[in-house]
Amino acid sequence: MKQMRRTLVQALIACIALMPISTRAGLVGTDAVVAQAARGDAERVLQLLSRADVRQELQVLGIDADHARARVAALTDEEVLRIAGQLNALPAGGDVTPVVLGLIVGLIATIAYIYWK
Repeated sequence: MKQMRRTLVQALIACIALMPISTRAGLVGTDAVVAQAARGDAERVLQLLSRADVRQELQVLGIDADHARARVAALTDEEVLRIAGQLNALPAGGDVTPVVLGLIVGLIATIAYIYWK
């Protein structure tokens, strides 16, 4: 057991010693960070436009999905960040009001049932 532990430790030391370690530090400009964030957000908006339900809703509104994709590609970084910020503010499951209303009605019905039982 002691020999196996010693062999394992030696193998780990050899692996760590042979691993290339390189570090580099530098300043990153604000413009580069904003541009990278905008590229990621633009891709997210374009992925949203490629969904079938979004394409269908655009057709209902009379908007060509390919034209909308071209318009998104032409947006500036600030506009893309603003749109992505609005997407982040939307509720994930849609409108929650009917669910909350249903829970309240169900709770009242349960209390009434227990009270008059």
